[in-house]
Amino acid sequence: LFKRFLDGQGVSYKEHVLSAPGQAEYVASMLTKDLSEDLHILIIGGDGTINETINGVKDFEHTKLSCLRSGSGSDFAMNMHIEKDIEKALTHLINEPEEYSLDFGLVTADTYPSRRFVISCGAGYDADICKEVSGSKLKKVFNRFHIGKLIYVFIGVKQIFTRKKTMALLYIDDNKPIRIKKLFFVVGMNHIHEGGGVPFCPGADPTDGIMDICLVRDMPKWKLLLAVAMVYSQNHL
Repeated sequence: LFKRFLDGQGVSYKEHVLSAPGQAEYVASMLTKDLSEDLHILIIGGDGTINETINGVKDFEHTKLSCLRSGSGSDFAMNMHIEKDIEKALTHLINEPEEYSLDFGLVTADTYPSRRFVISCGAGYDADICKEVSGSKLKKVFNRFHIGKLIYVFIGVKQIFTRKKTMALLYIDDNKPIRIKKLFFVVGMNHIHEGGGVPFCPGADPTDGIMDICLVRDMPKWKLLLAVAMVYSQNHL
């Protein structure tokens, strides 16, 4: 469908087919390491492919990134109001392109290299959900029936009853650290939605240079269930 449409529009392009995790980062690195002119990369994939691509780009000044919805979550595409219909999205991209300069975050850890993130980065509940979803066999089953987002809800409810809490210190800018005896989760977000459309930070704006924070301390499980339900109506803050 993509190739047929682009060929029909007379668009010149080079195709890179990915078959394993890590390949998008490698391809983006190779394409952008010695740029002498502007390059436009169109990502056909989900949020994981976008994350890999962002981490592979060597030259942002000469690189433009676009994406089409093609994943179980596709939060970035949803946050950027990209059409679900592929032909409509491609037509808009070719005939009425809109350009944005977006923020990205940087996460560092003692034993891992730094990584960029576009949507969000969390510790605790939301991170556990994403980790379990990425390795779940149910994800392919749900995607087959075009209900991929429900896997996040399914595992999210399960995690409420199974995950452990931990002590944490939260440092925000130059303020004194906030001590949290039992952290359920904390997430820093550039965009409103993550995890298949969960609006943890309804006021997040990827162009304002500010990261929005959502933090949940320990509470009874019935309250956590209620809080998670309220997230979808954006009444949890």
